[in-house]
Amino acid sequence: NVVSDPNSPTGYSMYSVPVTPDGVVVENLDVNSVLNVYDLSGNKIISRTAASSSVALPLSKKGIYLIQVVYNQESLVAKIVL
Repeated sequence: NVVSDPNSPTGYSMYSVPVTPDGVVVENLDVNSVLNVYDLSGNKIISRTAASSSVALPLSKKGIYLIQVVYNQESLVAKIVL
């Protein structure tokens, strides 16, 4: 999966989100980006700050999740189906 935002005010943001058996990995991140994962009820289930250009998010249950990437006051949300 590739998540992109061509309307980003700071340029074209694109993140690769491959699904693995243990969850997902969000790639092409800026260091210090904040990643929040929500279930469809709106509950935040994971929050991580990127220390490198990729972050593994352990999502073991099948379902639909919303992944929010926040950096420099910009926010991009992607729906991921496991």
